Amino acid sequence: PLEGIPDTELLFYGDDPRKFDAKVLKSFDSFVVLDRTAFYARGGGQEPDHGKIGSCDITDITKHGNIVVHEIKGEIPKEGDTVSCTVDAKRRDGITKNHTSTHIINTSARSVLGSWVWQHSAFKEEDHARLDITHHSALTDDEVVKIEQAANSIIEKSIPVKIENFDRGTAEQKYGFRIYQGGVVPVKSVRIVSIGDLDIEACGGTHVANTSDVKEIKITKTKRIQDGVVRIEFVSGDSAKEFVKKKLQDSENKEKEERLREQEKEKRIERRQLAKERIPIIAKSLSDCKQGISTIEDITIELSVSDKANFCYSTSNDYDDVFHIGLGEVLCKADPRLVYCGLFEQGEKIRAIVYAGDEISKEKNAGEIVKSISQILGGAGGGNPKFGQGGGTDKSKKEDAIKNAKSMVIE
Repeated sequence: PLEGIPDTELLFYGDDPRKFDAKVLKSFDSFVVLDRTAFYARGGGQEPDHGKIGSCDITDITKHGNIVVHEIKGEIPKEGDTVSCTVDAKRRDGITKNHTSTHIINTSARSVLGSWVWQHSAFKEEDHARLDITHHSALTDDEVVKIEQAANSIIEKSIPVKIENFDRGTAEQKYGFRIYQGGVVPVKSVRIVSIGDLDIEACGGTHVANTSDVKEIKITKTKRIQDGVVRIEFVSGDSAKEFVKKKLQDSENKEKEERLREQEKEKRIERRQLAKERIPIIAKSLSDCKQGISTIEDITIELSVSDKANFCYSTSNDYDDVFHIGLGEVLCKADPRLVYCGLFEQGEKIRAIVYAGDEISKEKNAGEIVKSISQILGGAGGGNPKFGQGGGTDKSKKEDAIKNAKSMVIE
């Protein structure tokens, strides 16, 4: 469908307007070819522009030889129509900053790591970009900091970004083959993008006029993606500012969470100490209870006739593992026919601790009781005849678990 269509006039290599009129030379399916365009087509690792052709949204732009094809969504314009076009300026601005930033990081990495650094591939989007370089090993934190500092130093120096077109032979003779950072391009005329004498590359992408236009570069992540190739992910311009702001906010949130954890830890230690001091007092009060059901400080004890099993339990979250282990041990030592069961929430989980006195453990196995109630709580547990522990994640089943334990002990 592109046969006989003349080359597209590329306005982004000239005045680069954000609004322009163009004539529709060809329209088919969801594609439109214009006589001229300021929309940059996907290529060289740079993502395409977005915007509008008439009332239609552009979804993709590709280049076939010297003809630019726009893929659109909406009612396709007719051949011969003149259409008003608008480039998404915010997207273009972000991509352009990221493209120049790619060149800046490339030369910065070379200055920090060594002359062997070469661009392996690159990708530039509106709000993020990446550069893959040739390097023998993963980057250290110190190397990343130095590359970022070198890049931002280039930005601060406000170096003009110069674009010139040369005959291929002249360009190669003048600058050498290092201009082909993105790979050798089979064309007669070469477009050279220069950042002073720091970085000189053959490049067909869009660029800022001065390094200061980039404002700031932040490296967000680096990783070794294959033997001899390291990926540097980064943001620039407003995206870099947002990244710094978010990182600061994350850091503040992390510090706040750490302080809360420390406070909770201190409270837990304090509660444990108080609980340990209270164990003998609570144990005596429970031991003094008569036959039947009694509750003391959220701990319930059910005492039966002399030859039956006794059951003591608590589902209060005021008590933790140290308390339950301590109290259970004391109570079961004092009453060899007692089974003690403590359930308590710990973070996202609910834990279970079971003790059985010497005599009753021959009939009622603490490990088996824990195993059964842990299954009800959506988890697992086990132990030996005298002691078991476990738990799960279903806090709503706390009462069901206690009922199950009670039925295994009393019945």
